[in-house]
Amino acid sequence: GAGYGGQCAALSYLYPFCEYIIFDLPEVLDLQRKYLRRLGVRNVAFLPVDLLPEKVESDLVISNYALSELVKPLAQRYLNA
Repeated sequence: GAGYGGQCAALSYLYPFCEYIIFDLPEVLDLQRKYLRRLGVRNVAFLPVDLLPEKVESDLVISNYALSELVKPLAQRYLNA
């Protein structure tokens, strides 16, 4: 989860990124999408957690305690991605 999207916005100002993917619940994704679009943050993909791919190539993965709240099989999917 990514909260309301504030961390994504802050990082976009400090380190322009090619792609930033947020995995979260659909209702929360709507909030993040609205917030980040209003701020003009670009290159953000919003994906529901049930569509978490088996493999994701990334340079950085951020989890602010959300990982510890997941059931073990879903947490393992995050770690393997």
